[in-house]
Amino acid sequence: MLEMILSVVLNTNTIIGIVLIVCAFAFLALVACLGKNQESQAAADDESVKEEVAEEVPVEASEAIQEEAAEPAAEVAEEAVVAQQEVAAAAADESKQLDIPRGVKRSFAEKIQLSEDSNKKIYNMLKNELMSYKKVTNRLTKTVDIFKYKRIYLAKISIAGKTIKLHLALDTNDYAVTKYHQKDMGDMKKYELVPFALKVKSERSQKYAVELIADVMAKAGLEKNAKYEATDYIAAFDAE
Repeated sequence: MLEMILSVVLNTNTIIGIVLIVCAFAFLALVACLGKNQESQAAADDESVKEEVAEEVPVEASEAIQEEAAEPAAEVAEEAVVAQQEVAAAAADESKQLDIPRGVKRSFAEKIQLSEDSNKKIYNMLKNELMSYKKVTNRLTKTVDIFKYKRIYLAKISIAGKTIKLHLALDTNDYAVTKYHQKDMGDMKKYELVPFALKVKSERSQKYAVELIADVMAKAGLEKNAKYEATDYIAAFDAE
């Protein structure tokens, strides 16, 4: 009888133990499922936040931001191209104006002959004014027209593009820049003895040129030749 009671008790304890173990595993499984659900919910929440942020920035705004970032580089490249085109256009314009083929360097006389009629008249006037003073000698080179008294340089005439320039043996600092708009070209070997550079275009600049030539001649002690007769130097070029 005692043995039967012990057997029943043992069996009962075993069953209870098994039940407890099963319950424990079930509880652990439940906890694990709850943890996974929380992780999934958190991930879903993150995705939802990302979508909301993306929705807050319109497609147009995103494209605009990209375009703005690309604009500076595009502008720099475009400016470089424009600058190159302007330089090429300027060179082509001068060659076209003077009818200069590529690779050919024209002499001073040829440039004058091929320049506009207004430049021819200005050159003719300047040269006659310079030569109208006594004892002035002249020598035409490939690049400039030179005027001297003995070994003293008085003036030079040059042409650059569409502009006639008169270079005089005067100090640029002695004259008002606001009036003559002169340039000091004394740093160039060719013009170190005639540093005062005046662009001669308008009637006013032609008048100033005559006044300045008179100053150069007075400085050198030279006087006008009352018997001087004007020469058509352009026609002389054509005759050569």
